[in-house]
Amino acid sequence: SLPRNSLSFVYISLNLSLCIRRASNFRPLTFNFIDYAVQQDFYYGIVIEVDCTIVGYLVGQIIFEMADLFYVAIDPRYRSLGYGKLLVERFILDAFENGGENMTLEVRRSNYVAIHLYEQCGFLSAGIRKNYYADSEDAVLMTRKIN
Repeated sequence: SLPRNSLSFVYISLNLSLCIRRASNFRPLTFNFIDYAVQQDFYYGIVIEVDCTIVGYLVGQIIFEMADLFYVAIDPRYRSLGYGKLLVERFILDAFENGGENMTLEVRRSNYVAIHLYEQCGFLSAGIRKNYYADSEDAVLMTRKIN
């Protein structure tokens, strides 16, 4: 079970989230996300901490009625404990409170764990983006209504 009494969310700057992302050994996208994100003023970053230890983070954006979830990462030592779901649910709540109506994300077609997480959070598959990742793997486009 989750130690909710010692759980906290911390809103972060993009630079910190990108440092965490680099340390998490993600596979590269077909575009340079870091250069893209640094140029934007509408990013969203949140870290989840347990007992002052960062266990995961989420990066996305909320623009008017549209929200996009870019990345969710959980430290391998804390996976399968519900922290990813907490981050996604917090992002959905924050998007709703900021007027969001729709949310989208792309996820590797082979990432069944993440797809299951997103389905638990109300996302539905809306299509396939062919050769989306640098290694030519397809992405599943997923969407959900926020309101």
